[in-house]
Amino acid sequence: MKTIILIFLTCLVRFTTLIASPMSGIYTINPSGSGTKNFTSFTSAVKMLNDSGVNGAVFFNITDGYYNEQIEISKISGASASNTITFQSQSKDSTKVILDWKKTGS
Repeated sequence: MKTIILIFLTCLVRFTTLIASPMSGIYTINPSGSGTKNFTSFTSAVKMLNDSGVNGAVFFNITDGYYNEQIEISKISGASASNTITFQSQSKDSTKVILDWKKTGS
């Protein structure tokens, strides 16, 4: 029984480490995209930042379009003068990415 519990705890620790690994590198925000480095919304990208933190510079290349979302960026663990977080238009034209929140419904 102790062996089973130990194996379970070891697997749980490894799984948690995988999920909570700090971010670094280049990611995309593309509602139609896929893959491990793509987020389909600002909300999911910021949730990962808030949950995982960073251990290097992070860049989000955002597909042109309108994003109707409300986000809150908390203090990001690991962010610093060298571990920066950049959100930029993939087309390099910031006017083509619009982040706006319009509450719908009552």
